[in-house]
Amino acid sequence: MMYESWVVWQVAQHIKDNWREYGPFVMAEWNISDRQEYYDYMSLVGTFASELECTVATKLHRMNLSIYRELAGRYELELVFHNRVNANYETARLLFTGCSENGHYDVLLPDYEVFI
Repeated sequence: MMYESWVVWQVAQHIKDNWREYGPFVMAEWNISDRQEYYDYMSLVGTFASELECTVATKLHRMNLSIYRELAGRYELELVFHNRVNANYETARLLFTGCSENGHYDVLLPDYEVFI
């Protein structure tokens, strides 16, 4: 199993197990009201994570989350989402590309890791 698949499975399982907390967000994001239906949907190959799943993943791994988009033709990034769980946590930085319905998240490395 690829690491990304394992993370998605872990997040989907956590959301399923904590449906009272996350069910309303799943309904708003995916229009799915049943925990097993959600889990089955997220288990399909090619199903992408939304901000909800990214937020839960960073919560499970004790991280903050920042999501960026590239500004068209400017080679600049714009912060479009930030979730600060704890000031002492590392921040996962993701670049969202594509359209909202089927985009993709890439991990952005901190400056100090780029040259290692």
